Amino acid sequence: MSLILKYENVHAYYGKAHVLHGVDLAVNSGDRVALLGRNGVGKTTSVNALLGISDIRNGAITIKDKEYKKPHHYTAARHGISVVQQGKFILGNLSVEENLRLGAAVGRKGQWTLETVYNLFPILLERANTPGTSLSGGQQQMLAIGRALMANPELLILDEPSEGLAPVIIEELGEVFCRLAGEGIAIFLIEQNLHLVRQVAERYYVMTKGKIVEEGMLESQSIEELQHHVSV
Repeated sequence: MSLILKYENVHAYYGKAHVLHGVDLAVNSGDRVALLGRNGVGKTTSVNALLGISDIRNGAITIKDKEYKKPHHYTAARHGISVVQQGKFILGNLSVEENLRLGAAVGRKGQWTLETVYNLFPILLERANTPGTSLSGGQQQMLAIGRALMANPELLILDEPSEGLAPVIIEELGEVFCRLAGEGIAIFLIEQNLHLVRQVAERYYVMTKGKIVEEGMLESQSIEELQHHVSV
């Protein structure tokens, strides 16, 4: 396995607010990794550090073989990392298909095209010419994932993809994530739904107060044990 993404002693801030306190984690090719933790512990800030939204003042993020102390918003995408941010960020003034085409703007070539995304999510083809925000919550999440796939990533980062969705939709998304992993896309899942985590991921990190406090293999952990780790 080759390294795709590594955080080394990352301290991240919003203005004077110190949110990440020396975060260390890594994702390799073919990995299925979950980042667990309560609301407000810094999970999304770890994504924002990669996207240049939060300010890294100590430590660095390495993408493949290049170290970044201040990554830009486009750095990850150019190096094969797609992020589905919490909140989906669907553009309502664009159609479903136009939202999907935005994902291809980075110009990476690969198997993911409009055709293959529509094969994965047929409902998006049915609604291709409707505004993106007219979709249901689950359909908007499919659109956000499809848009990320249009960049042909080696690593897909998913920030709280189950938020606000019905259990049956979460189950379907879990099957999609497993399929993508089976096709060689590394998965970094930031999630509080531990059933989805167990369905998709193979190893995990636990974050508390901006620090990684535990890591391990999921096969050795029950749902109850994971819940205990996350709630501490």
